[in-house]
Amino acid sequence: MTELLALHAVVSAPPDRVAALLLDVRPGGGSPLAATGPVEESGPVEETGTADEFVVVRGGSRLTVTVDRAARSVSTQGEWWFRGVTSVEPDPAGSRVTYRVFNVAQG
Repeated sequence: MTELLALHAVVSAPPDRVAALLLDVRPGGGSPLAATGPVEESGPVEETGTADEFVVVRGGSRLTVTVDRAARSVSTQGEWWFRGVTSVEPDPAGSRVTYRVFNVAQG
């Protein structure tokens, strides 16, 4: 997996509050990252139940969305090369939101 891009921003609000909004990505959720379109459920990805995963199907393409509330992150991964990860971490001014784009294609 190769990181291609990293963007950072600081938000003057506590990390748990920022994460609560950003990670509400289910269709109809309050996050600006909220999924739209038909959703295929695939259930929890961890036995602990701390993360959940679903697949958004749009125009014949599938985007897998994984939410990890404990890590305050959400990732979206396409069918070939793309993976985007948004995470929230503490910052002296409030919260640091980071968005990273990775190439996950083999070879």
